[in-house]
Amino acid sequence: MCILDIYGNYFITSDLQFGFKKRVGCNHALYSVQSVVGHFTNGNSTVNLSTLDMSKAFDRVNHYALFIKLMDRNVPVALMNILIHW
Repeated sequence: MCILDIYGNYFITSDLQFGFKKRVGCNHALYSVQSVVGHFTNGNSTVNLSTLDMSKAFDRVNHYALFIKLMDRNVPVALMNILIHW
């Protein structure tokens, strides 16, 4: 899907993205989470879930300092890659 930003530039978003799109919001995201958690718990698996409110803090932090602190605390590489490429 192509979206026009506030500066008049177009960019492509993933169909899996929920935020900042028309007709897609919290209800869709919550349903997806509920479905995934239900799938794994029905199979007697443990599910760990965490959330991050990106709008409150992530834009106001020195990203390099954050990544260094996370690496110092041995945060898994997969999670680091998600945050770095977000």
